[in-house]
Amino acid sequence: MKCIEDLFYHRYLPKLVARKCDYGVRGIPRDSRDAVNVNCFSIAVYNEGIPYLMLREMRGEEVIVWEWDGDRHEFISETEKAVPLGYVREFEIKIRHYYGLSDVLYTGPVDYVLDGVTGFTYIRLFFKRLFFGTSNLIFRMRKLSPKTRIKLLKMMLKEQQKRTGLWQKEGLSVGEVLTLIYTSKWAIRLDADEQMVSMRLHLESFVDSGDLSKNDAEYVVTGRAIATIENHHNDKRRERRKFILAGLMLLAAIVAAVPAVPKIIELWK
Repeated sequence: MKCIEDLFYHRYLPKLVARKCDYGVRGIPRDSRDAVNVNCFSIAVYNEGIPYLMLREMRGEEVIVWEWDGDRHEFISETEKAVPLGYVREFEIKIRHYYGLSDVLYTGPVDYVLDGVTGFTYIRLFFKRLFFGTSNLIFRMRKLSPKTRIKLLKMMLKEQQKRTGLWQKEGLSVGEVLTLIYTSKWAIRLDADEQMVSMRLHLESFVDSGDLSKNDAEYVVTGRAIATIENHHNDKRRERRKFILAGLMLLAAIVAAVPAVPKIIELWK
């Protein structure tokens, strides 16, 4: 393993440091269109699991580093100093590759050489992106099936009950309701805005009927919604009983008619 580590520190580490992430105060884009074009590395040294140094530049056998500030929870440029490469090798080193919307973490020199340099990680990442890209495309093209009023009320009530006592806001926004039904993928659809408008009108109708109350842009399930759900279940139970009763009456009529079958046959002869 020592030969692999020597290869990493003298051949690959200078190249990684030369491609360091440097986005200033605004940070590395992770959730915007700019994130797609990100391709940089963050190389940090850890001391017993705690961040210690951030590698910023290499000058031969010297490394320019920033120190970790535990109070501010970040590496500080004001602490910049030069340390020998041999000193860095005494500690644990982690390499994080910000690659488009993906983050790839290598837990040491050996991990990077065996998994990163060989390209195995990026092959897996390619197929992963291909799978999710295909999945997202299918989702975008598929027609969304709307939930019935009762199913939607039940889903919102269940989510609201889960949030009780968890120091979370009680209500749900239109976007959160859509995510609850279709997962966050609804936002990548071409008709996402139309889905928002449609769901907002749907929820407003619940407000008019008293099943939901509105608090700013959030919707909260009311006590009346519980009564609405219970009445719906009672109606379904009554319909089920009527269906069973009709079936029993039909069965009784068939049983009663069986003895008369021979006589009917005799009349036809």
